[in-house]
Amino acid sequence: MSRFRILAISTIAVVYGLIVFGGIVRITDSGMGCGPDWPLCNGEVIPSVWTMETTLEYLHRVIALVVIILTTALLIAGWRKRHEHPGYRAIPMVAVAFVVIQSGLGAITVLLDLHAEVTTAHHALAQIFLGTLIVLGVLTFRPRLSGGPPHQPSGSSRVTRAGIVAGVATMALLLAGAYTATTGAGYACPEWPLCSGYYVPGTGSSLVDTQLIHRWLALISALAIGYLIYEIRQWRSDASLMLNLAYGLGVIMLLQIMVGAANVWTQMNDVFAALHVALATLIWALLVLIVTVDNLVPKPGPMPIEAADLPESLELSSQRKGAS
Repeated sequence: MSRFRILAISTIAVVYGLIVFGGIVRITDSGMGCGPDWPLCNGEVIPSVWTMETTLEYLHRVIALVVIILTTALLIAGWRKRHEHPGYRAIPMVAVAFVVIQSGLGAITVLLDLHAEVTTAHHALAQIFLGTLIVLGVLTFRPRLSGGPPHQPSGSSRVTRAGIVAGVATMALLLAGAYTATTGAGYACPEWPLCSGYYVPGTGSSLVDTQLIHRWLALISALAIGYLIYEIRQWRSDASLMLNLAYGLGVIMLLQIMVGAANVWTQMNDVFAALHVALATLIWALLVLIVTVDNLVPKPGPMPIEAADLPESLELSSQRKGAS
C-alpha cells in the first residue's frame, strides 16, 4: 500500500505542477513555442533552436509525458490492488481516459492556434483530472481515516453539500479565469475592485464583460468557501483534520484575493499571474480533498444509553420487567 500511495501522491504532485506550468506557458504567450507541430516541436523531436517560448512549451510537453507514464503506472498498480477496494481499479481507468482526451485537446489547441474555447476546455479537464487523482490519493489513506467508531456515510451531510457548491463555483471561476487570460481580458479593468465605473456585465465591451464576470464569480466562490468553512466549524469540529483543512483553505483564499488585486495593480506581472494560477488550483484541490475526507472520516454517532444514564424511575421499571 505504501508504494501505491507514494505513486498516487507523486502523480498528484506532477499533475499540479503541469497545470501551474501550463499557466506559465499561457501567461508568457509560449503556447506556440513549438510552432503548429504536435507532438513534434518545430518539426523535430528535440528542437535545434531554443528560444524562451520554445523552452517553456517543450518543458510543458515533457512534464505531460511524465504524467502519462505515471498514470499508466497507477493503472497497473491499481489493477493489482483491485481486490482491496474497487476504487483502486476504477479511478485509474478514469484517469487514463482523461489523459487520452487531454492529449487530444492539447493537440487541437496547438492546431487551432490556441483557440480560447479549446484552451479553456483543456484547462477544465486538467482540473477535473487532478480532482480524480486526489480522490484516489485519499482512498489510499482509507484504513487510517476511517478508523475509530463505526463509519456513518456522510455523502448527504451539510459539509459535503456545501463543499460541492463551493467546488462548482470554484470550477466556474477557474474556467472564467482561463478564458479571461486567453482572450486578453485580464487587462480590461485597470482598477480593483472597481472597473472604470462598471459594476455588472453588459458594458458593450466583450473584454470588460469577461473581466466583470470573472470578478463576480470570484465573489461567489469566496462566499461559498466561507460558508463551507462555517459548516465545517459547526458540524465537523470533532475532526481536527477537517478543521485544519478548512483554516488552510480560508488562508489560501484570502491570499488569492490579494494576488488577484496585485495582478491588476501590476498590470498582470508574470510572477503574480503564475501565483494566481497556482493558488486557484490549490483551492480547487483542497475543496476536492475536503469533500472526500468528509466521506471517510467517521462522524460521531448516537451514544449508547447506559443504565446509569437512565432516570431512577425508568431504571426501576426496567429491572421489574426483567424480574417478571
